[in-house]
Amino acid sequence: MAHREFTASDGTVWQAWDVVPGKTLGFRTHMTAPELSGGWLCFQCDAEKRRLAPIPEGWDTHPDDDLEGHLSRAGIVAPRPAAG
Repeated sequence: MAHREFTASDGTVWQAWDVVPGKTLGFRTHMTAPELSGGWLCFQCDAEKRRLAPIPEGWDTHPDDDLEGHLSRAGIVAPRPAAG
């Protein structure tokens, strides 16, 4: 699993990492939606989380402005309900 941190043009600091079913520690493959079965690129900042599938080839070596382009195409992930 590769991991990157980058700053978007609006100043937001994002974390980006790839998630590959069956290869990511603790990931449950049986819970994967069909469109995510090949893996996805996850983006997260303090305010939100996004997901992009499929994983862009070589994303971990792309310049920050390319990562921001991937981010703009990523879908927003709804927050999980609080346990309790």
